Amino acid sequence: MKKLSALILFVGASLLYSCSKDNDVSNSGGSSSESKPIAHFTINNLSSPGVVMERKTLDITNDSENAVSYTWEFEKGCISTAKVPDYSFLTCGGPFTIKLTAISKSGESSTYTESVTVLCKTGGAGNNDGVTGHP
Repeated sequence: MKKLSALILFVGASLLYSCSKDNDVSNSGGSSSESKPIAHFTINNLSSPGVVMERKTLDITNDSENAVSYTWEFEKGCISTAKVPDYSFLTCGGPFTIKLTAISKSGESSTYTESVTVLCKTGGAGNNDGVTGHP
């Protein structure tokens, strides 16, 4: 009976030790799962913080991470799936929200939004240069 009790104690301790070891491995980042996406963009041609000019194509840097596809949402339902869209606001005012959703291979998504105010241009030739992405 003492031998059986000792054997059960030994087996139980071995199982407990091996489970602890497995948990340590998975907690250390040993997982093969894909990294989650991180959506982020920068508007490089702001007139001042949070302000863009009417009809001026946005100079956008998409610095999202771990993404394979993108969805941009602009004013009035304008949507783009380009990594870096060509877009300019035709309407003055705001604030208008620009929303980027970055999507990973596994379908996980991350969203980043930024609000801008649009200043009106005053006269001059060439106000329609570079206007794209509108319905």
